[in-house]
Amino acid sequence: MSPASKKISWIISYDIASPKRLNRVHRYMKRRGIPLQYSVFLTRGTEAHIDRLLDGLAEIINHRDDDVRAYPVPENPEIIWIGKRPMPDEVTFCLLPTLEDELTTRGVITETYDPATSNRGDDKEEDGGIILC
Repeated sequence: MSPASKKISWIISYDIASPKRLNRVHRYMKRRGIPLQYSVFLTRGTEAHIDRLLDGLAEIINHRDDDVRAYPVPENPEIIWIGKRPMPDEVTFCLLPTLEDELTTRGVITETYDPATSNRGDDKEEDGGIILC
């Protein structure tokens, strides 16, 4: 696989000045990534995929007032939470290696995954906790 076709994970974050544009950007990103926080998303794709995603965002934002950033995520990131965790301590994510399963071949989420209502059957119990894969 050539470096240009290699898929990697990206964190996309934004700070949008206008509430109307903020809602448009949020809806755009919800179709293309997994929300980590309101204005922070995780997605996976090739360099060309990320370029197209950023081009789409560039069409929505005001370049003088808004800020969009894309950060590549290392293969085995260390994740540290300070304050309120997004899930209970008993829940662990193995999201990055399986993120591709949550995205279509173009990197668009095909459905929103809610562990409380999931019937996917790939939740695993281990040592009294839950691992969401």
